[in-house]
Amino acid sequence: FMSREGVHSRTEDEWMAEFYEALSSGITKAGSAIELRKSLPEYTPGMVPPGIPDRLFLGTPGKKEEFSALLRSLQESTEDDALVTSILWNSPKTRDISREWGLEFVNKRVVAARTKPEPVRENPTLPAPEAVVTSEKSQNDTETGSFLTPEEQGTVENTRTFLDSYLEATNTKGFTNVNYVPPVAWTCLSMAFGRSAFIPLAKTLEMNLWFITMGESTTGKGTEDGFFRSVLNLVMKDEADAYYSLGALSSPDGMHLSLLQRDGLPSIIHNDEAADFFRDIRGGKDWMTALPDKLSKWYDGYVEPSSKISLKDYKGKDARTSLNQLMWGTPDRMLELMDASQFQSGYLARVNWVWDTTKPDPDRKFNLKIQPGRKAETSQETYDVAIDLIFARAVHTERVGVDATAEAQDRLNKAANDFHAHARKFERYDFFKPAVDRLVMETTWKLASLVALYRGDTTFDLTDALIAVYYGSEWLKTLIRVASSISESPYSRDVEEMERFIRGSGGSVTEPTLLHHFRGKIVRSKRELMDRIEF
Repeated sequence: FMSREGVHSRTEDEWMAEFYEALSSGITKAGSAIELRKSLPEYTPGMVPPGIPDRLFLGTPGKKEEFSALLRSLQESTEDDALVTSILWNSPKTRDISREWGLEFVNKRVVAARTKPEPVRENPTLPAPEAVVTSEKSQNDTETGSFLTPEEQGTVENTRTFLDSYLEATNTKGFTNVNYVPPVAWTCLSMAFGRSAFIPLAKTLEMNLWFITMGESTTGKGTEDGFFRSVLNLVMKDEADAYYSLGALSSPDGMHLSLLQRDGLPSIIHNDEAADFFRDIRGGKDWMTALPDKLSKWYDGYVEPSSKISLKDYKGKDARTSLNQLMWGTPDRMLELMDASQFQSGYLARVNWVWDTTKPDPDRKFNLKIQPGRKAETSQETYDVAIDLIFARAVHTERVGVDATAEAQDRLNKAANDFHAHARKFERYDFFKPAVDRLVMETTWKLASLVALYRGDTTFDLTDALIAVYYGSEWLKTLIRVASSISESPYSRDVEEMERFIRGSGGSVTEPTLLHHFRGKIVRSKRELMDRIEF
């Protein structure tokens, strides 16, 4: 608390009170671990059940995967949870990771694993790989659209990440659209580690990620967003008085003030209907039209001072942030509000796209059921995900620069060249090139870093880079699809829409009918609409 700055600082005469406040909070949160520690049998190597290989509990400290492996083996050999907890807490292999997590958390995992065994290494968020032509030409030129070799694809599939834990947890709510899991899981990671680390490239990168996820109604967007909100509330709600979610429909000044209040903390712009946001910034509300330019500046982590009187006590102050974005939308509403100029201006060039192509079944039969025994409004699985993130974040007590192995950096650079080579084949490459640049120069590096940070490392390796290439390549394909589905400008988009209406009306309509149908396109003057009709 003595190193706090800005809105988080306190005067010297309050330091002692703050110290006791922190001490009391620590006892409240972790005091019960004292009695739990007393109930555990004293550890000796001889207490490990016969048949457990020495490599699982002896040797140099291991990582989370080795903790899970030892836990699985112990529970196959004994029913004594106190014995298992003691071994995990004290053995050389798992002691360090256990002390990072805390005794109560370790015991909770032991007890929970009786009913929900520790998973083996697998990656259920990834679809089965399509058949890939493995000739040298297809791999180098990305003729097939695949950016990983079969061996690299296998490495990604057999590497467990936070996304697997998230999917397993969200599956318990009854219905999960796996296409919606990656953007929300990556956003959870990004929020958890925002401002905890940075990537020291030529331009320093924050850990933030921007997503727009599209899908039809009734395909699971709402249920996935609800689970995501619950997790994020548990992870982020105690960080500051200013709420971590800025509100996508807030005024630019309101967002600016919130970011100044959250100096040094991650924030998010979160909206369950992105079409409303895009309609406002397109001209529906004059005071929103400047927001895209502001967001582009805040994306890099710096919140500039403001001279506006409306910001009161924060006038002239600046801040640092890691600003995330997650919006949901339906394709038909979203695409009609976007155009090429938004990519070229910089705002949409920073967005990663997810587009679920599921078509709702009009004859779907409903089978809703009450979850038996459920008493709490928030599910236990939500707490499990939140606790996992909180403890993973706690490993990094100071803001650090993420490093990378040489082969990992080489692999990301190779992928960058492959991504651009693939994108150049498409007609609109010139206007979505800035988005490809951001994807390969920023997003993939952030993904690899987040995988490593969650694991407890500050250096990402080749496997982390391959995971980043996999997800980045999926978002590249979606970016190209989005770019091919929108108009070149707002004007041409309106004209195309009118032409479709006239064709659909048999080839001709009366002028009053046309004026009435498209009256919503008038922002300031009816001349705007007449200009398009005359064209």
